[in-house]
Amino acid sequence: MNRKEVFSILISLSLILIFMGSVSADYYEYADPWYGTEFYDINSDYYSTAGPNQIIIEFDKDGSYYISTPDNYYYNNLLNEINVCIYDQTADSNANASTLKNDVAKICQEWGIDNPDIEIKSPYGEDTFCFIGIADGISMEPTIKNGDMLVLNKTHDIKVGDIVSAYYRPQQIDILKRVAEIDGDKVYLISDNVKGTFEKNGQIYEYEGLRAWVNISDINGVLIDSYRGDNYNYNDYNEEIILV
Repeated sequence: MNRKEVFSILISLSLILIFMGSVSADYYEYADPWYGTEFYDINSDYYSTAGPNQIIIEFDKDGSYYISTPDNYYYNNLLNEINVCIYDQTADSNANASTLKNDVAKICQEWGIDNPDIEIKSPYGEDTFCFIGIADGISMEPTIKNGDMLVLNKTHDIKVGDIVSAYYRPQQIDILKRVAEIDGDKVYLISDNVKGTFEKNGQIYEYEGLRAWVNISDINGVLIDSYRGDNYNYNDYNEEIILV
């Protein structure tokens, strides 16, 4: 091998190393399980940068989330699998931050990341697994109005007085109600708007708020924030859960 060939090989190796170094953890996943994934160059002073063997899932107030991974060649495939995992767990009423971290850790181990360190961050604190709902109806007025965007934490750690999302099996709908009583695995939910009237298409209708017992396994999450009507910056790319 002559000097020119050696030099050519060295240049090629240098270019490969430069390219690998450019795939940094300052690039974050704009993760949207319903419409695929896109990549954005995010200001690393605002979002966290993952270290070796570390995965950071960072939720934002608009329902989006960002995934930061270690530098590696399987970056996109790893993100896609984590993305699907988040989507599946959002739909699972028994999921929470711990189950999400456990499942993401298993995915990382399958990709050869030993002893993965999984972190979940959000503006509402560590290990807050956020998801978004949209209020539909007047049952929780005046606290929650029709069309409000709701930010909920996926957890069964609830107390009397909390506003929660739950799956109401008799009508097969997702509801938003206040916790009035807890008896073992049973939770009694009530509407803030107990009784009243409303107008629709020129007609006056009487309204009576729902009161019902549900199993704690049907609790999807606890309300941690809300935005009034059109006054929130909702991300159109993220699917919401309609709550009545």
